[in-house]
Amino acid sequence: MNPFLGMIGDYASIMGNTGGDNRVEFGTRLDHAIWYESPNWAGVNLSVLYAPGQNRADDSSNIPAGESDCSGGNIPGSGATPAACNDGGFSNAWSAAISYSIQQLYVMGGYEIHQKVNRTSDLPAFDPGDVASESAWKTGFQYTFPTKTTFSFIWEDMRRNVSGSVLEGQNERQRTGFWVSAGQQITANDAIYAGLAQANRTPGDPGQHNTPPENANGIGTTNADNRAKMWTVAYKHRVDKNLTFYADYAAVINHQFAHYALGPGGRSVTTDCHDASNPDTTGFDPNGGAPHCWAGGHIQGISLGVNYRF
Repeated sequence: MNPFLGMIGDYASIMGNTGGDNRVEFGTRLDHAIWYESPNWAGVNLSVLYAPGQNRADDSSNIPAGESDCSGGNIPGSGATPAACNDGGFSNAWSAAISYSIQQLYVMGGYEIHQKVNRTSDLPAFDPGDVASESAWKTGFQYTFPTKTTFSFIWEDMRRNVSGSVLEGQNERQRTGFWVSAGQQITANDAIYAGLAQANRTPGDPGQHNTPPENANGIGTTNADNRAKMWTVAYKHRVDKNLTFYADYAAVINHQFAHYALGPGGRSVTTDCHDASNPDTTGFDPNGGAPHCWAGGHIQGISLGVNYRF
């Protein structure tokens, strides 16, 4: 359902990405986990996963045991704060998925939850209430027509379990979104693909360097337009069963408060909102080159590649 896997414009640039950062929160690789994948039961497949937090801090602010970075794909100090895992570090993770396929139809659904997710870097002062669970579910289908046209659709809903006007004002982690893609086999060895991902509004937004919070308390805003969409097109030429050439183009259109990136989660070279041109005057970065995030950008890229399977 993601024909751009591993390419620029991979659907993970938006799908499973709650805040528009250069990492993927849901549906991505976990550093330590145990899981079960069922056999095919008359077209039905089931999988479940558990990833222990291995964190020595009750609020998930430490590096998990045996790892070099925070859970969630961050380094300590991400979010322009003192070195701690307070920009998305989480404890235990649970996941389950089920799918059903019959002839040209494929249907799937999935659910994932991260416990004790630490987002306290989004606030000017520490608030223990901003350590809360985050969950997500998605469902979708794919159908292949006799014309060798493939159509795919996914709907996702991500939630952050916080309450109160202050925390809702900076909650950019709760939203819905969708993915739709189509592929057309032109010849036995040539195919074209197109995809669209849409991230809808969140309850709040903490603000970035060019989007200061609108609320008087300086916490965030509840009416921020942080929607974003990504367009992707690709052409693939299959030489034989092992060798494929491809070319693709992707563009992310961020609205005023949004800062989604291209290539998060290691899918390609990441191009995001960060810019180190402004010196840091807070003393956090003694070299004067702390990264700043500029929301509302239009990011695009072209990729040419070769895929050889041994």
